[in-house]
Amino acid sequence: MVKGAPTKNPRYLQLDPNYSKPIDRYLAELGPRLYRRIPADKPVLHPVGATLPGRRNNPADPDAHIRPLAVYGPIHYQDLPELFMDFVCSLTGKSPSTTGAGSEGALTKGPFNSLVATTDLNNALLSFILSGYPGFSSAAGYIGRKYKVDHDISLLVPELWSRLTPEERDPSS
Repeated sequence: MVKGAPTKNPRYLQLDPNYSKPIDRYLAELGPRLYRRIPADKPVLHPVGATLPGRRNNPADPDAHIRPLAVYGPIHYQDLPELFMDFVCSLTGKSPSTTGAGSEGALTKGPFNSLVATTDLNNALLSFILSGYPGFSSAAGYIGRKYKVDHDISLLVPELWSRLTPEERDPSS
């Protein structure tokens, strides 16, 4: 509810498919079990091999003399200094949608993240350094001056990423 009325954001109006269609969840769990021949009394583990932070680009605003951001592909590699500049602008607590050019992330919203920004940045930086994890991110919103892709692209990113070989996921090769 927003100001006493249902929100217009469809993401918050969606029924949880785990409860509205429990058969789908059952089949999603059964498929890997059968494929991997895991006995019914053993857990089915689903390891996470990558986490790609999302980047929502804001559009150009010619009236305010704000140029479009640089073009990002659906999956974009950034070295640590550049990646952390992106993280910092997503942790500032103010959405660039109201302040001009920039990117926006869920971490700009207090309800999604109650940690102090420096705590998040320190944890993320240490994780990237210690694990050697390459900094890939995904883009949504406006790409360049003409193309608006919204969140639809985030549905394609796992599909694209899962088809990349380990060599293609390694920026040093």
